[in-house]
Amino acid sequence: MIAWIADTAKFLDEHNWLVNALFAGLLTLFTWRLWRATIDLRDSTEKLWTAGEKQIAVAERQAKTAEDVFVKLERPYIFVFGAKGFEVDPSDPDQWVFARYQVANYGKTPGTIENVRAELTTSEDGLNSPLRVEDDNELFLTTVIAPLFSHAPRQYESTDIKFQCHEGHARPEPGSLEKKELFLRVIVNYRGAFTHGHETSACWRYSELTDSFVQYGRDDYNYVK
Repeated sequence: MIAWIADTAKFLDEHNWLVNALFAGLLTLFTWRLWRATIDLRDSTEKLWTAGEKQIAVAERQAKTAEDVFVKLERPYIFVFGAKGFEVDPSDPDQWVFARYQVANYGKTPGTIENVRAELTTSEDGLNSPLRVEDDNELFLTTVIAPLFSHAPRQYESTDIKFQCHEGHARPEPGSLEKKELFLRVIVNYRGAFTHGHETSACWRYSELTDSFVQYGRDDYNYVK
C-alpha cells in the first residue's frame, strides 16, 4: 500500500503538466456548460416575457372592447326630430311665431343637457353657427332627460318675414319669402353618467308648398355623436 502511494506521488510529480491540463479542461467544460445554461435561461426568460406581453396586450384589447361595448349600450342617445310648421300661442297678445321640435332620449341612461343652440334663419351661413337659446328654454329648465322621455321646446322666429296667424297656426304671408328660404337648425350637447362630449344635430328647410319643415342637408347637419 505504501509502495502504491509512493508510485502514485512519483507519477503525479513527473506528469504534473498532464494533471494541470486535465484540470483546466474540466474547468473549461464546466464553465462552458454554465455559460450555455445561462444563455438557455435567458432565452427562456425572454420567451416567457414576450408571451406575457402578448397576453397583457390581448387582455387590454379585450378590456377596451368590453368598455366600448358597455359605453355604447349604456350611454344616452338624444335625438332631435319632429319639426312640422309654424305656430302661435292664441293666448299671447303679441302673437310671437315659433316652431316646435322634439328632443327625446332613446338610450338606456339619463342624458344631461350641457348646451343648446338653435336658430330660425334665412341664410345658409347661419346654419354653421346657430345662437345659444335663452335660459328659459325648456331644455335648460329641465336639463336631465330620462330614457324614453321627450321635450317639445319652442324656437321663436326673429327674422323680418311677415306671418299670417290664425287659430294657433302661422305661415309666411304670400310673397314675403320672395327668393329667401327659412331654415331651422338645432344642436344639442349633452353628457351621460359614464360618458361625455355627445352632440346631436338636426336641420330643416321650410317648404311653402306643404307649409311644413322638411329635412335639409345630410350628415353635415344631421347626426348623433
